[in-house]
Amino acid sequence: MTDEELFLIELQDSFLQEASDLLVMIEESFMRLENDPTSKEELEKVFRMFHNIKGTASAVGFDDLSKLCHTTENLLSNIRTGKIANGPQVIEALLKASDAVVKTVEAFKKDKRTQFDYSEITTELKALIEGVAIAPKVEKPAPIFEIDDKLLEDFLSDATDQLDAIDTGLIGLEHHPEDHELIDSVFRGFHTMKSGASIMGFQEIERVSHIVESILDEMRASKMGLAPEKSAVCLDGASLVRKMIVEVRNKNYQNLTKYENEIKDFAAKVKGVPVIPLDSKKIVEDEGKSPVATGGAVREGIKVDADKLDRLIDCIGELVISETMVSQSEELVDMHSGRPIRRNLDRMGKITRSLQEIGMSLRMIPIRQTFKKMNRLVRDLSKKMEKEIILEISGEDTELDKNVADKIGDPLVHMVRNAIDHGIEKSGTIWLNAYLKGGNICIEIRDNGRGLDPEKLLAKGREKGIVAPTEQLSLSETYALIFAAGFSTAEKVTDVSGRGVGMDVVKRNIEEIHGQVEIESVKGEGTKFTIKIPNTLAIIEGMVITVGNERYVIPTYSIVRSFRPTGREITTVSGGQAEMLNLGEESLPLFRLGDFYRVDEAITTPSDAIILLVEDGGRKIGLMVDRIIRQQQFVIKPLTGVLSSVPGISGGTIMPDGQVGLILDITLLFQHLIEKNNHQQGVVQRGTNRQSIQDAS
Repeated sequence: MTDEELFLIELQDSFLQEASDLLVMIEESFMRLENDPTSKEELEKVFRMFHNIKGTASAVGFDDLSKLCHTTENLLSNIRTGKIANGPQVIEALLKASDAVVKTVEAFKKDKRTQFDYSEITTELKALIEGVAIAPKVEKPAPIFEIDDKLLEDFLSDATDQLDAIDTGLIGLEHHPEDHELIDSVFRGFHTMKSGASIMGFQEIERVSHIVESILDEMRASKMGLAPEKSAVCLDGASLVRKMIVEVRNKNYQNLTKYENEIKDFAAKVKGVPVIPLDSKKIVEDEGKSPVATGGAVREGIKVDADKLDRLIDCIGELVISETMVSQSEELVDMHSGRPIRRNLDRMGKITRSLQEIGMSLRMIPIRQTFKKMNRLVRDLSKKMEKEIILEISGEDTELDKNVADKIGDPLVHMVRNAIDHGIEKSGTIWLNAYLKGGNICIEIRDNGRGLDPEKLLAKGREKGIVAPTEQLSLSETYALIFAAGFSTAEKVTDVSGRGVGMDVVKRNIEEIHGQVEIESVKGEGTKFTIKIPNTLAIIEGMVITVGNERYVIPTYSIVRSFRPTGREITTVSGGQAEMLNLGEESLPLFRLGDFYRVDEAITTPSDAIILLVEDGGRKIGLMVDRIIRQQQFVIKPLTGVLSSVPGISGGTIMPDGQVGLILDITLLFQHLIEKNNHQQGVVQRGTNRQSIQDAS
């Protein structure tokens, strides 16, 4: 490529960036012209900007784009001189021309060889210039250029974020219709949605967004508050856009035309809905306030491809493993700490850990967006079920791994729906809270409804065959029955709940991300669910233990304590088939990890071994292991093949000597131990302070 060609490409890139900025201002001016078609100032601004784009486009070789801008410029010139009266039809044609330029600029950023057909819009512009009536024409739903997958991904990601913010803003406006900051925020959301849909060629989404944007712009211009009727209409518009976004996500672009009647009905609904005036005194006060300057620098951000980020995290993980293998190698382990190589290794270790923390933080996002989705859910369901429910959110700035955030959304939806349907009767409050505790993210879902009835739960459990007729459960185990598949205490099935599905999915989804759910409830006062999940799925803080010649890693958050038992603390039950730990008032089952995994040469005498007291969802058991080696962070690796089916194992990790260590998942281990006992013995006896689980070996 010659220097001249490289220089031309540089000029074209510079033009495209400048044009993008000008087009944003052009669209804003068109919005003002719709409200005030006679504004000479706005006409002059638009004319000058199209003139600039026309001239520069021609200079850098984009001749077809230059011709389109020239035709648009001619129409604007005639409006300025009074030869053509400005009106809705003219503004609509100018907006179409602007949209065509926007699509072209965005496409050129991907590929400067992209070809466009401007004949339709050019014909419409020339007809207006010459005063010829324009024959109505059916709009084509398909975009004017082939959709790039990356562009589509960016559009869908941005659309989802905008819709969540829009829902939150509109729900806030239902309670504070005079809040113009919220009106501006929602306006910007729909404006961004409209622009994005226009670029992609999704005209139906663009039209609905434009309709709602016009409502909000009317409020902004007239200093009016958003009446409840208008707020409800805007929410309907957001819902309609969401449905069409689903079609786009599934790449069913042609299905967007099916919403034509819904769009017409929606547009008809918008007309004639009243607005409410604000207190004139408050308007004067608000206008008299000066914006407060923060004095801080604006923090810039960039979008990074998720795959690139994952590869970076993987590379950092490999670096951590390699650093650990070097620093703990046999050749260096006995080396004096004063030696230069040891000091350098220590420094490298600190840098590696710092790099690891920075890398992990790149994938951390606030839980705010996940929480915001609940606003619309609570609002719609409470209206549908004729209940007055308030949602209080706190801790929304708590950060967690993006992969965890993606997977926690559905469980939260189910739990909030259940709180609305089962918990709160006529009116009440639901609290969502998130906070960090001991390396875990804790998410609380609390309501002040009727609470759980243990007797009713136990009776339903026995009726369903989940609980044996003579079996006694602790309070926490009774509450845990709601997570059983097919379990429901609802007297009738509704379209919200009552089918016995949902909560079992909640538990399964949370366990997939190595989380736990705890339940607290007081009958007649309310219920609180606490979800505890690790803040990342890539790295775990674990304890290395040995059983015979095998090494395992147990997550530290599952370990309550460790100790070496005495003879008095261990007793046998069920004819010597099971062992129990007697710890004061608490009696817990003891399991030999060596027997469960059939490990040769494992210690068999309890007084020579170590007991790890582990906990899962309020349940505790003792695990007998040989030794505790160390505590450190481990990079989690997925298991494949035969190892993926080993019970109680959630993944693997590379140990300092290069060998693979298996990571125990205490939740899965509990399940396998109990299932095996139930299969062998047929019954499990449990109590609040005493549990008897048959031998797992």
